[in-house]
Amino acid sequence: MTEKSSATVNIKTLRTIDDLGGKYKVSLKINQSNLEGFAKFTDLIPSGFNAVADNAEGGIFSFKEGEAKILWMAAPKKDEFIVSYFIEPTTNATDGTFDINGSISYLENDVTQKHIINSSSYTYKQQLAVVEETPKPEPSNEKPVIEPKKTEPTPIKKEEPKPVINKTQPIKEEKSVPPVVTLTPSAEKGVTYKVQVGAGHQNVSKNYFASKFNLSDAVSTESHEGWIKYLVGKYTEYKQARDKRNDVRNNVKNAFVTAYNQGKRITVQEALMISNQKWYQ
Repeated sequence: MTEKSSATVNIKTLRTIDDLGGKYKVSLKINQSNLEGFAKFTDLIPSGFNAVADNAEGGIFSFKEGEAKILWMAAPKKDEFIVSYFIEPTTNATDGTFDINGSISYLENDVTQKHIINSSSYTYKQQLAVVEETPKPEPSNEKPVIEPKKTEPTPIKKEEPKPVINKTQPIKEEKSVPPVVTLTPSAEKGVTYKVQVGAGHQNVSKNYFASKFNLSDAVSTESHEGWIKYLVGKYTEYKQARDKRNDVRNNVKNAFVTAYNQGKRITVQEALMISNQKWYQ
């Protein structure tokens, strides 16, 4: 088995921003040596702009809460490579000059390190649409003809008949809705892992997973990106969640591990980097 290299990681970066007329292309040239394993590139995008994927060099691009990210389970084995993405203005964009700051996080001897990328700036100015004026009519010497106003008859309001309530008949009460899965995860601290067993847009009955998948675990729910997601377990070690996932897959074939930091859902790759844990298949 080949031992992991203990050589020092060296990284040099150069960010460029090209104005494409209405949007911008951000490119980052990375020169590196001895960069292995997990790596994460993060740029902080100014308020009023969105980031859209272009070239992630084999990584996973995401944009959320003002952060453009590219994650690699294994960093590219190239001495030099370029990643890029696009910046697009939203309806909240304002004129001005804006800065982009970023960093590259990586593991060196199982310790998370960070390379700071020099700040870059771009200038945005809203492009106003040209609206043609409607020409005003030329003044005329003719006197306008004033027509007499027509008097419309006042409409007579008809009273709506009031509903008759039969006092001898009892008022029917609505039937109660059957119980659904309502176990919602409580506030969490640190990095945790769970196993997702399903997702949908509607709640399911309390015994749905027990009856359909013969799943005896307590099922909790969370709302995420417009979905109701169903989860089992909560672990501080990724390996424990991986073992639980393998066990659950005997019943739910598409079960997979999810990760959280301070109760906020993040990718498993990010959680492994934060907690300095190893990945297991």
